[in-house]
Amino acid sequence: MQPVESTGSAATGNRELILRFSLMAFSVACIVIRAPSLLVNPRFWAEEGPTYFAFAWHHDWLTALIQPHLGYYSLVPNAATTLAVHLVPLEQAPLLTTVIAFCIQLIPIAIILWGGDEIWRGSGRQFLAVMAVMFTLASGETWLTTICDQFYLALACFLILVGDPGSSSRIKNWAYRLLLVCAGLNGVVSALLAPLFLVKWFTTRSREVISQFSILATCLLVQLAVAAATFGDQAGASERIGFVPVSVLASILVVKSSVRPFLGIGAARLVSHTLFDLLNGTPAVVVCVGMIALTAFISQCWFLTAAMDRIRRLYFIGSVVLMTVPAVILSIDPKNDLLLGMEGHRYFLAANIIFVLAAISSMNLNRKAFRFSRDLFASFMVASALFMGLIYFRPALCISPGWSDWREEVHRWRIDSSYRIEVWPPGWGMNLDSPETEAAKGRSEGPDATPGN
Repeated sequence: MQPVESTGSAATGNRELILRFSLMAFSVACIVIRAPSLLVNPRFWAEEGPTYFAFAWHHDWLTALIQPHLGYYSLVPNAATTLAVHLVPLEQAPLLTTVIAFCIQLIPIAIILWGGDEIWRGSGRQFLAVMAVMFTLASGETWLTTICDQFYLALACFLILVGDPGSSSRIKNWAYRLLLVCAGLNGVVSALLAPLFLVKWFTTRSREVISQFSILATCLLVQLAVAAATFGDQAGASERIGFVPVSVLASILVVKSSVRPFLGIGAARLVSHTLFDLLNGTPAVVVCVGMIALTAFISQCWFLTAAMDRIRRLYFIGSVVLMTVPAVILSIDPKNDLLLGMEGHRYFLAANIIFVLAAISSMNLNRKAFRFSRDLFASFMVASALFMGLIYFRPALCISPGWSDWREEVHRWRIDSSYRIEVWPPGWGMNLDSPETEAAKGRSEGPDATPGN
């Protein structure tokens, strides 16, 4: 007969395993339900088509894989579009990139559920953390597109940062190393977290952490080298780097990370217009607005991490700052568009989720040890963020039935190879080689291919 304790621990382990698979299945279902049309009739989004796919179409696979675009190197869209060019017919190319983006969006969920880190231990905390990743109000343009996967990978790097310093599992250690390589070489956001991994090594002296820091530091050097080499190119660093007044920067942070995720799109629009008008006032008014906005943002960071020790607080606040401030500074001018024009939400995706995760990790889920003021504030912030995320889960998507159908666009291009293939959103498009060139490369479905086949 098995001991009672052994039987009980086995039952608990089975319940936890069932919960993890259930939450993963729930996440998969939510991604599908939010926009099933993106899987039935997939699309390229913005630069994913004319910048990445078109370049891969017109160049050999190695050149396409290593080519930097837009002033930095992005491994995922390079690899995804290169695979789409060489592995599937043109009609199915966006489906392959969409599936890759789908898998990457699930990586933060997998780390929370199977990472085994103390900070997310417990079914209640795991459930709330998964809900935060899925439903924190984000930009519709980040959904199922490889050009925005850098922000989900940055979130995954953050989860590794705040997790336990090392693991006895070689598989987990190597999986995290490979993930950090992919993240660090996929835009600059993840690589900017390297200093925080160095801090983690100083406090833990873990060999695995120094390996993680070395990976991100190397990736950061690669990204800096790319930025220097492409400095004068179109959309390179020379066009991105610009002075941002502190008052404008603080106002953008408040609108994007303090108002929008917790109070919704309507409140963010109202506050952004109000701040924009005030920032066009007298110098004294501008200074006051900047001080108030900066104080509000700092206060939010402080209160949401109040229950943490100093090192963990540094990880949370430092990650938010490193993910948002450089993004604003390096965004393409004019910077005021980030404030007034409801644009650039993708830059704040990971940071906003981190804010909600900070509130979740600060909550005491044991009712007997409930700390009224601190836990009430954290609970309110979590509830508000999840409520707004659920309300805008589908409406916030950048999608319209009147936008171009990829298969129809390809069909028109097969009839007239000079036709400019339209991608999403409207206004974006690309020109490709003739169908004869495609057939010579062994990818054509044939000149009689029709939409939907």
